[in-house]
Amino acid sequence: MRLYFCTKIHRRFIVKYFGGTKNLFLWTLGVMLTVYVLDGYLFGFSQSPVLDAKSLKESEKLTSKNENPDASQRPKSKCAEVQACPDDQFSYYIKAAVGRDDHPTICFNGHYAFSPEKKNGKRGICMAVFNPKTLELEDTRTFDTYSEDNILYRYLRLGMEDKQLIAVATADEASSHLSHDTREYFKDFGSDAVLKLGFRDSWVMIGQRGLGKGKAIEQIHARVESSDFPPASEIKGCISNPMGELHELLKEKYNSSISKLRLGDELVNCGLKDPCPADSFSLRLFSGKENKEGPRICVNGRNVMSTELNNGGRGLNMVVVDPEKKEAIETFRYDTYEVVDDNSALVAQLKSMPSNHMIVMVAHDDASTSISEDTRKALAGYGSAYISALAFRDVWAFVGRPGLTGYTPYEDIELGGHDVWPVPVDRKFCIPKSFQGSDKKPDLDSAKNMAKRTFCRKYDGYEDFCSGVRIDEHPKPAVLNDTLLKDHPIFSVPIMIVPGLGHVATLQQFDALMAIPGLDPKMVTVLYDQKFEESGLLAKLYNFPALQLNSSTKYVLLFEKALEEIWKLYPTATHVIVFEEEVIPTKDFLHFMSQCWASLNKDPTLIGISAWNENGFENISSLPDVAYRGRMFPGLGFLLTKSFYMTALKGRMSSCCHKRSWYGWFADLPPTLEMIFPDISRVKRRQFLGLTENAELIREYFNRPRAVSRGNSVTIVNALSLTSDAYESELKNLITSSSPLVMGNVQDCISGKGHGFSVPLAKDKTYSVYFMQKKENDDSLLTVLCKCFSLFSANRPPIRGKHKDMMRFSYKGSQIFLIGSSSPYFKHMPASYKPLVQN
Repeated sequence: MRLYFCTKIHRRFIVKYFGGTKNLFLWTLGVMLTVYVLDGYLFGFSQSPVLDAKSLKESEKLTSKNENPDASQRPKSKCAEVQACPDDQFSYYIKAAVGRDDHPTICFNGHYAFSPEKKNGKRGICMAVFNPKTLELEDTRTFDTYSEDNILYRYLRLGMEDKQLIAVATADEASSHLSHDTREYFKDFGSDAVLKLGFRDSWVMIGQRGLGKGKAIEQIHARVESSDFPPASEIKGCISNPMGELHELLKEKYNSSISKLRLGDELVNCGLKDPCPADSFSLRLFSGKENKEGPRICVNGRNVMSTELNNGGRGLNMVVVDPEKKEAIETFRYDTYEVVDDNSALVAQLKSMPSNHMIVMVAHDDASTSISEDTRKALAGYGSAYISALAFRDVWAFVGRPGLTGYTPYEDIELGGHDVWPVPVDRKFCIPKSFQGSDKKPDLDSAKNMAKRTFCRKYDGYEDFCSGVRIDEHPKPAVLNDTLLKDHPIFSVPIMIVPGLGHVATLQQFDALMAIPGLDPKMVTVLYDQKFEESGLLAKLYNFPALQLNSSTKYVLLFEKALEEIWKLYPTATHVIVFEEEVIPTKDFLHFMSQCWASLNKDPTLIGISAWNENGFENISSLPDVAYRGRMFPGLGFLLTKSFYMTALKGRMSSCCHKRSWYGWFADLPPTLEMIFPDISRVKRRQFLGLTENAELIREYFNRPRAVSRGNSVTIVNALSLTSDAYESELKNLITSSSPLVMGNVQDCISGKGHGFSVPLAKDKTYSVYFMQKKENDDSLLTVLCKCFSLFSANRPPIRGKHKDMMRFSYKGSQIFLIGSSSPYFKHMPASYKPLVQN
């Protein structure tokens, strides 16, 4: 209903301001085109250098002679901040940005890759890459190394060619997550100062791949404690190309030399108790804990990957292993949480992997948000059975190899719930140099509740239900240990639930039902509004059948549809148990119903059994072993006969029951028809929150503390005395042996300061109060008396729960009868008793 309302508002907004969805689409397209044109006009449609007319002609001439001119042939231009350079040198100007609102400047040979005018520098490391032959600007990048350096690490490691020139400037803060491994790669470009870069330090550099350490031109200003930022580092001048003696560096691939792989500390047998056999090697795969403790991979007794070692971190962490040599060859990390392009890099690497190598992988933090189907398929080709199920924040450990037939025996996964972290994977193996796959796919559903996990990812607000401790629980009904009840027909009665919008209450209701001994989940049907499928999906997790109903604007209309459908689903049923929204049954709900079952089916004047006592408040109701009968239909949680539904409810709810049940259904119920109800309720309802019509009455009804059964299977002492004749006999015995209560202070009672009677504290006693009525069903004085005893019935007429103009309830362990002069029990008033009269 809320979703429909919001959709309606959106549609009205579009029509009002745009004239329809077609006009909105055209307007949006126009705005996008305008932004594109302005962007191209102001900042250029490419990052190619801009030449003047003379230079352009010279460039065209040179290009016609040589499609790939080297730097000496290209027209020279200079950075404005630099004086003229010699013919064989090229100008540069680089200035770092300090503070959050500043922008860096990077200029080389007249090409401004970054500038305050362009405002294209962002926090972290800003980098411009230039072609060593043409000196053209090839790429501009910003890397937010304040938060993450994986992209920069991989870019320097795999994306650079020998002799390429780079110019670098920091902006704001660039050191927080600039790892040691990433800093090491800047040394390939001649940097030395990068190793010293600290928090909010300012650093600029121009270098060339293959240049010796310390040969780059760079400057670093360290921040002092007394200031937020240091002065901006700034360098300018002229350089030659090449900048100095260059050393050839190998472009790294998965099968390159291990010279770049840093080995960590030794871990004997990677944590295994005993050494591995000679034809195998030890392995430990630890996924890390949440996003607080990073992943770790150990190969053959040496740590090779962690957050401090070889750039381990968020996403898919992979180590390539040579099983014959029992050594790690290379490490990679693919941030499939955020970087979509990492998928193609990983897939390409997997496709070209030599068949004699293995891969070991762990997923840390989250590796699923941006993972592609191609990546999943590629890893499945290495023997993974669980990669297809990897979802948000799941952690995963895996050992595979190219061309593996079947499924690897070395794989594990822990699945996270909604807003919860999974239990870490921490597995230790002895991995044979060669292993075979299994034809049988591991059954993830047998170990993990996948349906529940899917639900928990889709819906919010189920913190405990979807917690790591409970995420794989399969709800099971409580076992019935009472052998006398095992074949009782109450367990074959259909149960109907009509949930509302309160998901927490619905969850509590389902849990409470499963706690009832002997309940058969297949007999519970959840009938829900089609616009709110959440309740239906939740029901299936409990193995409750669910049926969607056409949407309704009011709960009572949905309730009416549900009643019609439940009889269609169970055409031979003679009874149905009904739970309204937010009603929570106690464990002994069915036990109570079973005890009243015989009387209900013997007496045609009984229309059902209610589990709710309107007057069952704390410090008043006190007899869990007693039940009553009276004129009432309180709703909430009850058992209803089909005969009464067919004669009084079917097609008539708009006249008898158009409001919620607590307002009083069947105000004109024939005096001969009654319901059974307990002294202590067998259901409770969540407190009412919010605004509604008659909110004060509702809060009194639901928010005042109530006496509710503790779930013990108490025997109802008068269960067989609830038929009409037997009940009359019970009442006669109780009333004639009762002690009359004499009014002590009428004003106290009327003002609500006290009950006005002297009630002995003795338990298991029976007391009676007699009062005069002006006519039959006159409740004016009874309303005052009910108020004296703090019963709910005092708050509005007509008073419900009466039996032949008599109210019966318990009070601190004793039973009390309020008997009107129109009641047939008035004749039992002692001759000496003076009945109460309203002035």
